[in-house]
Amino acid sequence: MKAVSIEAIGWRIRAALCATALAAAACGGSSVAAQPVTLNITGSTTVSPFVRTDAAAFTARYPNVTVNVTEVSDSGSTAAIAAVGTGAVVEVGIALDAIDIAVHPSNPVSTLSLTQVRDIYSGKITNWSAVGGANLTIHVYHRKAPSGTRDYFLEGVMKGVLVTSSATLVSSSGMTTAIAGDPSAIGYGKTDSVVTLKALSLQTDEGFIVAPNTLNIRTGAYPLNRPLFLITRGPAQGAAKSFIEYALSDQGQQAVAAQGLVTIR
Repeated sequence: MKAVSIEAIGWRIRAALCATALAAAACGGSSVAAQPVTLNITGSTTVSPFVRTDAAAFTARYPNVTVNVTEVSDSGSTAAIAAVGTGAVVEVGIALDAIDIAVHPSNPVSTLSLTQVRDIYSGKITNWSAVGGANLTIHVYHRKAPSGTRDYFLEGVMKGVLVTSSATLVSSSGMTTAIAGDPSAIGYGKTDSVVTLKALSLQTDEGFIVAPNTLNIRTGAYPLNRPLFLITRGPAQGAAKSFIEYALSDQGQQAVAAQGLVTIR
């Protein structure tokens, strides 16, 4: 067996690089059609749903390619970087995701600044009336660890400030259920996970009010967006290169959209 390429797929937040690894091993040269090839995809649960869809369609097109997808919920992105080995990282944007701040649909508050969200989650603000809402005690819901969404929230919103000890810890599905049943709730989640709730617009430091819609996420105007990347250690070759090209095709981008993510184009 001869290693022909090692690739990855995953997401990066600002300076932090995280990924799902896509390691390719083959017998002989690098042609997709000429020989059996195995792509081992390992990493974050953020990207695995559309990777699985793309992998199924890719193997139907290239029957000689076997694709194995493994999710790692705890530090999956870090594991992915380790899996691709050493060398210079080449990145290809594949999709965009965002974290929405969500409340109960009956909540009259429609906009918060990131500072207000941070103050709520730290326990500095404890009543909705302090941010234009009803006179109700705020019930803070926070994701359980390990969670990539939790990590991004801590980095992008809390910026080193501790979350209040009174916060209720919930799973991804538990977050949606909790907010839907609690008029005093505040929480957060991926855009596709809060569609039944009220997603708040965010006020930027410059005073702009930005909704978490597709256009604002794609342009980067919405502050809590995160790009998802295909990454390789050096230029991708052979089957791995073909997989990347497929993921960027119309069919590959349809799989991105079907998972509630924002297409790169």
